[in-house]
Amino acid sequence: MRLRFSIICMVLLLSVCCKPKEEGRQSDLEVSWQLLANNLNDKNAFQARLDVINRNDEPLRDNWELFLNYSACRFIDTTAMSGSVTIQNVAGDFYRISPADTYTPIAPGDTLKIPVVAASWVIKDTDAPSGFYFILDRDDAHPLTPEVSVRVATNLEMMKRNAKDFTEVPTAESIYQKNTRVHRLKESEIGLVTPKPFSEKRNGQFFQRQGSLKLFSAPEFKEEILFLKEQIESVYRDSIKVAFADSADLADIFLGLSENISSSPGVGESYTLHTGEDGIRLTAVTGKGAFYGLQSLLSVLKFNRGMATAEGVDIIDMPRFSYRGLHLDVARNFQSKEAVMKLLDVMARYKLNKFHFHLTDDEGWRVEISGLPELTAVGGKRIHTRNELDGLHHQYGSAESESGSGFYSKEDYIEILRYARERKIEVIPEIDMPGHARAAIVAMKARENYYLSKGDTLKAKEYLLHDPEDHSVYRSVQNYHDNVVSPCVESTYTFLAKVVDELKNMHEIAGLPLNTVHTGGDEVPFGVWEASEKCAALDEGGHFSREQVKIYFLRRFSEILKERGLHAAGWEEVGLTIEELPDGRELKIVNTEFVKDDLRLYAWNSIYGGGGEELAYKLANAGYKVVMSNVTHLYFDMAYSKDSREPGFYWGGFVSEEEPFRFKPFDIYDDLKEDVNGRPIPASELVNKERLTASGKNNIMGIQGQLWAETVKSPERMEYMMVPKLVGLAERAWSEAPEWNSGTDTYEAAWNEYVNRLGLRELPGLDTINGGYHYRIPIPGAKVVNDTLFANIDIPGLIIRYTTDGSLPDASSKVYSGPVPVSDEVIIRAFNQEGRGGLSISPDKTRRFLN
Repeated sequence: MRLRFSIICMVLLLSVCCKPKEEGRQSDLEVSWQLLANNLNDKNAFQARLDVINRNDEPLRDNWELFLNYSACRFIDTTAMSGSVTIQNVAGDFYRISPADTYTPIAPGDTLKIPVVAASWVIKDTDAPSGFYFILDRDDAHPLTPEVSVRVATNLEMMKRNAKDFTEVPTAESIYQKNTRVHRLKESEIGLVTPKPFSEKRNGQFFQRQGSLKLFSAPEFKEEILFLKEQIESVYRDSIKVAFADSADLADIFLGLSENISSSPGVGESYTLHTGEDGIRLTAVTGKGAFYGLQSLLSVLKFNRGMATAEGVDIIDMPRFSYRGLHLDVARNFQSKEAVMKLLDVMARYKLNKFHFHLTDDEGWRVEISGLPELTAVGGKRIHTRNELDGLHHQYGSAESESGSGFYSKEDYIEILRYARERKIEVIPEIDMPGHARAAIVAMKARENYYLSKGDTLKAKEYLLHDPEDHSVYRSVQNYHDNVVSPCVESTYTFLAKVVDELKNMHEIAGLPLNTVHTGGDEVPFGVWEASEKCAALDEGGHFSREQVKIYFLRRFSEILKERGLHAAGWEEVGLTIEELPDGRELKIVNTEFVKDDLRLYAWNSIYGGGGEELAYKLANAGYKVVMSNVTHLYFDMAYSKDSREPGFYWGGFVSEEEPFRFKPFDIYDDLKEDVNGRPIPASELVNKERLTASGKNNIMGIQGQLWAETVKSPERMEYMMVPKLVGLAERAWSEAPEWNSGTDTYEAAWNEYVNRLGLRELPGLDTINGGYHYRIPIPGAKVVNDTLFANIDIPGLIIRYTTDGSLPDASSKVYSGPVPVSDEVIIRAFNQEGRGGLSISPDKTRRFLN
């Protein structure tokens, strides 16, 4: 579900990143890291060199320690280090390098060259190590930030992950060829609303009002009509006035209650919308339907110079799936309350209705729980620390980022919930356990230490999550040895009951009842609890296996939730028993024990070749309610492409704007064209894969997009990774199954219409609402033939600009509007209507990759 040992990808580029020197703590030390080779000795390993450069006037004695984060899951081989230094894995991806006994002081101006061998490969800027800082003379209060240079792959051969890597690096020419499938459509050929409605028909009329708009609603929809008024006024306050009419007959916009318009399961969220010369009429069965109708209306309604206009249209609409979700991880890197609410706004715009809030993980606990202040005071903060009594170790480069620390106070969390309630979005908090729980475990150890210092043993043990007598040895996927709670101490369940009660209380205060708690339940490493006498005592024979202990924990957690009238949910592992095979692979067998408890599962591991691609269907066919969360199509933390500058992971493949759009929830094999290494998958290999039964199909609740945040350190990066992928997710979650799902040859036409709708209607709106969204602007394609530049873009409506003097294009560079003669090197770049640009590229092979 996150990052596996089999991390996958490839790229190229020179990247330099520097952090300003700390005020009053200038460092005369420099650090340089560069990749030397991938696929080292034909293994999934790479070699790099780490240089420490002394710019001081005095020799650098053996009084230093260098701390850094070495890229998630790229475990360093500590036996392959230089003899002059030692390296220690502190926790996760956090390492400490220090002089060994054989160390010789580094003379002024000299460099200590340290060879490094680590697992996996490095092909992207976001694969490189980060968060470097020095401690001198054990002066922990004053970390020193060095100047840092980082160099990733510098040629195509270095960018090959291993011998099985067939994925090509995108070039200007290959992008150009791919983009030829897209052409600009006429306005009349493009849909008016996104996601595409069940029925949308232009009626040839035109709505137009000058200066003011009068609104009226049925009593049932007062909240929704007020929302419409606020939305219009927030954007067009100076150009148009909004008031309420005394009756429906006098209203320009009327929101009314209707009878059921369909027997569809989505009738509660259905609506009808009419715009024309006679005004705007929106009818719905419930407030949710009215709200979604208003989102469609806001897409059609335009304002300009005091004039409100709308093209005439008649819409009948209802959702395909009742569950239309989006997951956000704020544990690995924190996002502010304001950033989360801005995300909720774009969810509402596209009719997504479930917000899966990943609040806890190994690297952070992000919500205040009354009575347990250590959860946020310690678990919500990353600092330089030796004992983690006041904060967690740095992870994911947080020493150079503010996103490592932060949490939502009770007031913040309640405000987020109220904001979600107004937008008809259910919030599903995730408390990830028994694995991925290190932040909570460390926080409760700090609590124990505090109360022991006060002589209060009872309070010290009250909420402990670990068993100090359990000396089991294990390593999690993210390289932790202490991130799994003990299911065999009663204090674990005292803790869980406390947390659930506090969450439930906050939801009640916000007026958004808590219905479901996501328990995580994923990636519990082998080896846990094997040396636990307490766990062995749970079974009369003393042989309680890892899977039995996990099931015991889930049963107890589910009981806590059931007692409070809540549903339990978890990642796919919750419905599986997993055995480790001799070759290191995993045997996954469906465990139906929790079907009767209505436990909802989120199926994520759809990587082809290991059986994961079948799990969603196997679980649904076995009776579980399933939310399809497939990594291959719906993990938004996967990089858009193999270009080294595109941030993100790629162990589950590359996920561009197109993967969510073409996702087929009921026939995922039809879209498995190649594996994560770019190898084409023969259709014959898919013949015997598990298919959905009729009952299994009914158990598919819906689909959900995921953003894990290991590489997401700012609101801008969050929006870049989310949008426009999120729009394609919404299209598949809300709109009825398209014709091409049934085998008709209409996919290319549908994709062309969608990207035209995206570029000509949706992105211009996203440029302005809520202060504008920092969505990804694609890299254009280009080729030069007979000294003539040909360029194109895969999202019509964006502007291509170019230069011929070697500089990167900016918002004032020449606009490409058709083939143009060029005699010098050319660089192109796409821009939105506001002048914000994407990544540049050149058809010149010597300048293929640019900053």
